[in-house]
This record gives sequence, C-alpha cells and structure tokens, in this order.
Amino acid sequence: MAKSRNIKNPIFTLTPSPVCHLLSASPFTSLLFSPKKSPRNYNKLLTPPTLCLISLLVSLTLFGVSILGFTSNSQDSLPCSLNSPSSLSFPSMSISSMLLTSLSSVVPKNVEDEPRMAKSLMAPLPLQPVTGNVSKEEKEFWEQPDGKGYKPCLDFSLKYRKASARISKERRRFLVVVASGGLNQQRNQIVDAVVIARILEAALVVPVLQVNPIWDDESEFSEIFNVEHFKRVLRADVRIVSSLPSTHLMSRQSIENQIPYDVSPYWIRARFSRLLNEEGLLILKALDSKLSKNLPPDLQKLRCKVAFHALRFAAPIQDLGNRLSKRMWIEGPYIALHLRLEKDIWVRSGCLSSLGPEYDKIIAKSRESQPEYLTGRLNMNHIRRRLAGLCPLSALEIARFLKALGAPSTARIYIAGGEPFGGSLALQPLIAEFPNVITKEILARGGELSPFIKKASALAAIDYIISLSSNVFIPSHGGNFGRVMQGHRAYAGHKKHIRPNKRAMLPVFENSTFEFGSIIRTLHKKSQGQPEPRTNKRDRDVIAYPVPEFIFYSAFVVLDYLIIIFVVVVDLQVLQRFLRGSSCFHFSMAAYFRTFLNSPVGPKTTHFWGPVANWGFVAAGLVDMKNPPEKISGNMTGAMCVCSALLMRFAWMVQPRNYLLLACHASNETVQLYQLSRWAKGQGYLSSEKKEETRSQ
Repeated sequence: MAKSRNIKNPIFTLTPSPVCHLLSASPFTSLLFSPKKSPRNYNKLLTPPTLCLISLLVSLTLFGVSILGFTSNSQDSLPCSLNSPSSLSFPSMSISSMLLTSLSSVVPKNVEDEPRMAKSLMAPLPLQPVTGNVSKEEKEFWEQPDGKGYKPCLDFSLKYRKASARISKERRRFLVVVASGGLNQQRNQIVDAVVIARILEAALVVPVLQVNPIWDDESEFSEIFNVEHFKRVLRADVRIVSSLPSTHLMSRQSIENQIPYDVSPYWIRARFSRLLNEEGLLILKALDSKLSKNLPPDLQKLRCKVAFHALRFAAPIQDLGNRLSKRMWIEGPYIALHLRLEKDIWVRSGCLSSLGPEYDKIIAKSRESQPEYLTGRLNMNHIRRRLAGLCPLSALEIARFLKALGAPSTARIYIAGGEPFGGSLALQPLIAEFPNVITKEILARGGELSPFIKKASALAAIDYIISLSSNVFIPSHGGNFGRVMQGHRAYAGHKKHIRPNKRAMLPVFENSTFEFGSIIRTLHKKSQGQPEPRTNKRDRDVIAYPVPEFIFYSAFVVLDYLIIIFVVVVDLQVLQRFLRGSSCFHFSMAAYFRTFLNSPVGPKTTHFWGPVANWGFVAAGLVDMKNPPEKISGNMTGAMCVCSALLMRFAWMVQPRNYLLLACHASNETVQLYQLSRWAKGQGYLSSEKKEETRSQ
C-alpha cells in the first residue's frame, strides 16, 4: 500500500483518499501503468471483497447521477417568483425565501423585459368570506378545499433555456395553425400550436380562428385575445409573428389535417421536420386532442404558461368581464354554474331535454338532419345514456344536487353558458328553489353587452372571467369550459370546483326512499377541487390537472429554519453554486420526495421495483466470486453480460431515463465481466502457458 504523503503546511495536511486505493486495485490500472511499473500487490488486491467495494462504488456513483439527473428537470430552472399573485391566498414570503431570493441573484437572467409570471397570470378576485348564522351543511358547502401547500412555480430546465436563445430568433421556418370549435376548444388548440412550434423549432404565426358553424361566430384572434400580451409572455419560448413574411407567401400550400390522436414530439419531428425545412412553411388544421397528454416536463410547463399566462382576453372583453365579476363579487359569495342547456347540446348528446314531447320532437328533427353532430355510443337509447352519465344535468337535477350539497336557498348563482333551449321554461325548476339566479344580461348596464351580442366566443370569455372569481364552480356537463376552469382554479390556489358524479348520483335521485343529501355529499367529498396529481392517471390533460407538473409543494415552516442553519454552517459560495441550478429551492426542495414518489420511475411503478429486483443478479454474482472457476458457466455469464449491456442502453434511451436500472446493470456488467475473466482463465484462454504452446506449434 502506498505511503501517505504529507505536505508541509501550517493549515492542513493532504492524505490520499481510500478511494485512490480502490482505484489502484481496479482493472483500470492497466491503462495507467505499464506491466513493469504496475503495483506488485496487484493480484493480491484483486480479491472478491475489493471487487465488491468497486461494484458498490460504481453503484453509488451512478445512483448519485440518477439523483442529479432526476432533480435537474425541476431545479435547473428559471427563477420562479417566490411571491404569489396578490389575489391568491398564499402565505407571505418567509425569511428563507427572501434569503434564497438574494442568493439566487447569481443566476443569469435574460428576462428583464419579460413580464413577471405573477403579473401575467389572469388571477381571480379574492374569495368573499361567508358571514352570518349558517348551518353545518352550508358551512361545509362554502368551505374551500385544502390546497396542501401547493403553489404555482414555472421553472424550465437549463437545456430548455439554452435552446430558447436559438428558437426565439427563428426567421426561416414558420408554422400556421387553424383553430376550430368553440372558445375553449380553440384555446386548447392554441396551446398545442405553441408547443408544436417549440417542438419543430419554428416561428408561429398568430393562429387563425375558423368560423364556428354552430354559433356562427367570425371573430378573429385579435378580437378575443390580447395579441401583444401573447407575444410578450412567450417571446422567450417561441417567436410569434402577426403574419407571414412575403417570402413565404405561396399560391398553393397543402394543409395537414390528417393527424392521428395522441401523437408524440418524436412523431411530429419525423412527420413534419423535413417538409418544414424544404418549404419553410407548415399549415396545420384540426389539432383538437391530437397532441399527446404525456409530454416532457418542459413542454408540459409551456402548456401551462400559454393557457394561464399568455392567453389573456382582449382589453374590451377583459375590462367588461372584470366589471361584471366585481358587481357579482361585491354582494358576497356566489356560485358559478356552467349550465349546458343549449339546443346543440341536446342534439349532440342524444338525450331528451326534459321539457316535454313538443321540445323533444324539435331536437329529434334537428338530430336527423345533422347526424354527424351526434357524439359516440350510437347504440344506446336516451335512458341508458342518461344513466351512463352522458347527458347534461337538467335544471331540476341541478337544483336537487345543490340542495343535497348543502347550498342555501338564498345563495346567489351565476349562470354561465348560452341561451338555454326552451328559454325561461328550462330554468324554472332551478329558479323555484334558488331565486337569486343571475346572468350576464342582468349584470350588464346601459348596453355594455351590445358590442358582443352576435359574438359567442366573446360572451363565453365574459362567462369565464366571472366564473373564475366565484367561491364555488359547478359544471352540469363535461366539456372544454369545465376542464380549463378546473385547471385554472387549481393553478390559482385550488378554489372549490365540484364535478357532479352523474353516473353514481342519478340512480339515487330516481329512488325517493333514500335520504340522498348525505349520500351526495359522501360521493363528492373527494371531488371538490383538492389537489389531484395527474401522475395517478397519465392520460389526463395537464391543463385540467396541473399537479405536479407546474404546481410544486411549498416548504414547511421547519424547512425555513433548517435552511437558515444550513446557510450559517455551509459556505455561502457553495450554496450560491448550488442555487445556480435550484432557483426555485423554496418550492422544489420540500417537493422533491413527493415528486419522486409520483414520478414515472418512482416507487409507485414497476419501473422502480423492477430494477430493485434486478439487484439480485449483482448479489448473486458477488456470492459466486467465492466459487472456483470450474463452476462458472461461460455461456450463462456471457449472456448476462450481453443482457446487461442491452438493458443499460435501454435505461439510457428510454424517456424519462431510468437511472436506477442503469446503475443496477452497470454494476452487474462489472461483476459478470470479472466472472467471465475468471472463467476464461480457468479454461486456459488467458494463461501464458497456453500462449507459449500455441507459438511453439
């Protein structure tokens, strides 16, 4: 063993690390020393215990790489605002937050002109408190869900930021997207358009809104959304232009509208990159629900940034929506009810309107003339459709649902949605139980709605703004409005959002012998806007379920004191270097283990327990080192070497990378190669005597 070399220094003494001795005993020594200069005790040190330590060292090293690789996605990031929006009910900044904010100033910032995320967010008004004498059921109805400390925090990886410098300056390739459908269907397509432009590294032309055939709305993008705000918020992610340059105008240009569902970024690049490089222009249409719901973390965060920050409504719509919501809000807490009773809903759902035979005949006639509007389950009659939860709740069912949940009869209810089929007759059962029913037409004064009378998208945007500030939001039927509102309310502080479980509660309504109040409250106890991790169901839309992609778990108070102690004990320069890759330390540090548990390779998946079980191969190989070479199977050991090499490549290429699997099979590869060398020596393939015999022959 090499002697310790002491360096004369009045402050410290250097002694070789034990790791150096392990490395000196490793097979890699042959690469550093010639045979004549290699250590004399090389063969003595090359023993099973030493190799066990080498394998353990390799495993720990790769496991450390896995930790760094896992955290890099969430910590190599842009500085997230530690201040929540003023309208959100988040706790004030703690001492450690202010300390880390000052330390994170070492992170280079290229976003001086970019609006702060908190200011660009379309935030709701603060919740109105419930006052007066209220019953237990009423108190539970108005009570907000526990947000469990989740706060919004958009942080992009270092790789994403480096690519942004190039992508945001693209001037040769352009993407044009035609968005169709209603307002919120168009919103989803615009979000995907930005993500696709980022994937293709192309500049995005402001999306074109197709004329809505149902509502006959010819509004353009600039009439619904704030174009300049849209460009400004996303200028660090994608270059957005108002129109195509003259050099890219063509007389004939094919439109790509045959895109399958659930396509991945790899499919998009393989399908369109060559076309985009050759022609410099790509036009996409019919993007609704075509892009995969499971994207890399940076692209999921980009979706959030577009949906909740960049897509702000145009100034006339935003101003009127804010005025109407304040008029609704100033009177106290209120319920926003997205009541889907329009004629087209009954036509497309294949259900009865509950208004009588005369109205049902009108719906049946329209359905026969437009069979393409009927959505799915064509073999089911209206009764089975209703019990399966495919029909919108009628006004009577909504009234019974609200009473069962404990809503007071004096509650103020804002009705969001289009003109109900049947007019006031359709709303009569609801008004009979809850007389304080209000619409945007009632809130508006002096012709404020006149500029938007024939613009369904603008009216839907006003409904969206008013519903966002409500104490409770309830959709009567599934749809894009309800899903986007669900995600926006979660992103803005997990405000109460109740999704009716129609399939479970309608049979209870049919049986009058049940005391359905307690049953309905029990059914919906866990569906009132609490944080729902999307990782439980990977195919969920991240816009509706933003946890944990871009809402992180906030630190506990104890963590604040631990950070202060850490800062006092550890050199500040070390902490600054660490914060270069962890500017959202206050948020992501406490969320690390929670994120790991819910990750695609976490303990809740087979991608974690499979590699854990594979460590048995390593243990078996280490035990076999005690056996003589004659008992080693050359075929099996060689097969294990090939298998581990293939699985190492798989673990590296799969997305997200499985570092635990990589560490396991890297260790197994080391052990099995050593075993293979023992077998080869035992068979005489590597002995010097056999080489001399071969030469003599």
